[in-house]
Amino acid sequence: FNELGIKVDMNVLRLQELSSIPSKSIDVVFTSAVLQHIQPSYIPDILKQMTRISRKFVVVYELHAFSRIERNIHLMQIDSYPKNDARWVHDYWALISELGVQREDICVRQVDPQICRGVVSDFNAIISFPAPVS
Repeated sequence: FNELGIKVDMNVLRLQELSSIPSKSIDVVFTSAVLQHIQPSYIPDILKQMTRISRKFVVVYELHAFSRIERNIHLMQIDSYPKNDARWVHDYWALISELGVQREDICVRQVDPQICRGVVSDFNAIISFPAPVS
């Protein structure tokens, strides 16, 4: 980005710090393989905070359930193979829609299954949506 003359200020924050960030103070809020390790009951509030602090976009690169069946299959795999380190698959379409974002504004793209460290995973997705104007 610097070579292109684009100023980028990147920060890594703890989830507990999201509430202290002023509303609409960050252009793009991004996660990568973080939320899949967070207990499902916390995810709606985290997404709400990410949406609140974003001026332009929220981008989430995480495990995404493209259907209820896939979500249940993944949960069964975790139970069967504890070495999967308790990764949860979330239905981001539904969760983000509950925040008032129009479904047609939510872009969900499945990532090539071979990308994640060479391990085949049908659950990797990039989910993005514009920050609601308020």
